[in-house]
Amino acid sequence: MEDNMDLEKGIGLYTLFLSGLDSGFFWPLNCYIVLEYLQTEPQFIGFYSGLIPMSYFLGKLVGHKIISHLTLHYNIKWVLITLLFGSALAIIFFGLFSSFLMLICCRILSGFCYNFQFAVRKYLISIDYQAKGDWNSTAKKSLWAIRMGFLLGLAVGSFLTSCEDFLPDNSKFVQKKFLFSSLIVLLLDLSAILLLFSIKTLGFVYKEPQQKYTELPEIKDQKESPQSSDRNVKEKSDLANYLQSSVLSNEHLPSEESVSPEEVKYYSPKNIINKELVSRRLNSARPKLEPSFKFPDANSETKEHERHEGDGKRTHISFIEEEFDNIEELHNGEIPETPVISKPQSIPETNIHLKFALSFRICCNFVAALIFESLPYWFFITSSSKSIYTVGRVLFFIYSLGSLIFLLSFESLLGKFSYYFLTQTALGLSCGLVFILPLLNIFHISPIIAGFFCIWILLSSELYMPCGTIIIADSVPLSQREGELEKNDFLCLCAKALAAYIGPILIIIIPWHTLGLWILSLSYAVLLWHSRKLASYFPCLTEVPYKL
Repeated sequence: MEDNMDLEKGIGLYTLFLSGLDSGFFWPLNCYIVLEYLQTEPQFIGFYSGLIPMSYFLGKLVGHKIISHLTLHYNIKWVLITLLFGSALAIIFFGLFSSFLMLICCRILSGFCYNFQFAVRKYLISIDYQAKGDWNSTAKKSLWAIRMGFLLGLAVGSFLTSCEDFLPDNSKFVQKKFLFSSLIVLLLDLSAILLLFSIKTLGFVYKEPQQKYTELPEIKDQKESPQSSDRNVKEKSDLANYLQSSVLSNEHLPSEESVSPEEVKYYSPKNIINKELVSRRLNSARPKLEPSFKFPDANSETKEHERHEGDGKRTHISFIEEEFDNIEELHNGEIPETPVISKPQSIPETNIHLKFALSFRICCNFVAALIFESLPYWFFITSSSKSIYTVGRVLFFIYSLGSLIFLLSFESLLGKFSYYFLTQTALGLSCGLVFILPLLNIFHISPIIAGFFCIWILLSSELYMPCGTIIIADSVPLSQREGELEKNDFLCLCAKALAAYIGPILIIIIPWHTLGLWILSLSYAVLLWHSRKLASYFPCLTEVPYKL
């Protein structure tokens, strides 16, 4: 059983690996695809290259709600097989049909089909729950799978696209430039489909709850008969007799505690006697025979207490359920008003914090997508050779080193620093480094130094991008965040799609040494300014060590 679960978990991680591979495959190729299909000038490529990642996010936007519904109501095994088959069709169509419009359609289909990451993570959680496994370990493996898949896709797209270096000129792979690399991705998708057929679990299929009771035939409403109403009135009027004859009967008491009914005092709501016993709350229906309470002697005269008019039926003193602080008010017939409980003030504050967390999450996703989609085009513009090998090597070196540093040091950083400090540091570092990048181009500084700058920019984006999601999960109650998160996911995808398109445009909007990046640096500065509220709104982010 455990071996089967380990196999299913490994297949789930492999599907996450493929989702990262698809994103990494097209990351360095966007500029060269536009240059190959549209034959435009290099300085105008940014107006078209942003359409490719934008179409991918639009596909994710369309499939977000649909795939969520499919994974809840159908077997996840067949849902994943169908989606991987659709992604395989998209990648082979891209390799066979060389046109920019076909590429846009294929990217929309890929975005729709690869939008299953949340479903796979949910499936992995269900496996750990059944096997009582360690979810923290599975989460780390998921991060590694996505990053390693992106690196492999980046290597395939950068180094196996131009086949004229190792194949003859009359080869089909040379004539269709992207066919060879597309076939490699296709084979990996087909291998995942074959592995999915080995899963024998039902997944998390939604099932209607089974009825554990027998339904009785419906009986029509009947009017209450006069005899039943008379019986209810008689039962209410005989309450005192019931208390006297049943509850205080000597046959229910021990012989040493037998009490005569005449020896028991009574009270009415408006005229209270025996104030010493009324002022305290009794927990038992049996009268407490304390030493301070003395029965009158049989030979002494019994003094009758004065009875006021308007007294109702007598009720035994031990059935008092309220504690009266001021009995004089009851003598005058004044009943204190119940204080009105005001609504707690924390509710509107929580709503304000929730809105700030949701908006901050959208801004983090927008800025991170902006810099991520801008870097390949910046290296393409500043490169002297404009070769895909040169740009691909730099991007591969940047992303691989940045990912390794993040995956190996993220947990130790959370143990030494608060997440608020890490977020502030990452935003400030990104703001400064993005401001310096155009200056490196002006002074013709080595691209290697620019590559090291970009490593820290990508590493910083890994730190601040999940900040909105973390503060929502850690600080906002589940009842308040569930209704807003679905809407917020939609807005985050819209922000990523917009950022993917305008990212390359920002670089050439100021046609002088890519000074358009200073606009991106300004957006980092604005986000850093607003992030100061995190410490006051969400004190949990200032804890050290911080546990996700």
